Amino acid sequence: MKRSMLALFTLLAFSGFSQQGISVKTGFLTAEEFVHLNDQSQHDYAMGVVDGMLLAPLFGAPRAWNDGQKIGAFGDCITGMSSTQVAAIISKFVRDHPERWHDSMHAVAFTAMTQACSQK
Repeated sequence: MKRSMLALFTLLAFSGFSQQGISVKTGFLTAEEFVHLNDQSQHDYAMGVVDGMLLAPLFGAPRAWNDGQKIGAFGDCITGMSSTQVAAIISKFVRDHPERWHDSMHAVAFTAMTQACSQK
């Protein structure tokens, strides 16, 4: 049930962006490619993708996601987390969801962090 709800949330989030005239482009890496990276590279990727999420407003991203959670709330969620912890959250999610391995890694990382923050 949780998995179905998470998939539905992610689909709604991305469909909402497209309804607002915002499209999410394919990233450089798939989740399967991420799985094959060494630990340091996974850590580095996780830091970069989270930094990108936090910088999204500078590129004109809306301040609120479809579920009403603001980017600021995401920043609050990760406050106190180490980069190693964030990387572990993302890496665990990818390993636990091989059905997502064909997806762009940035979208999978978004889903992993959104799920982790909703459970915090």
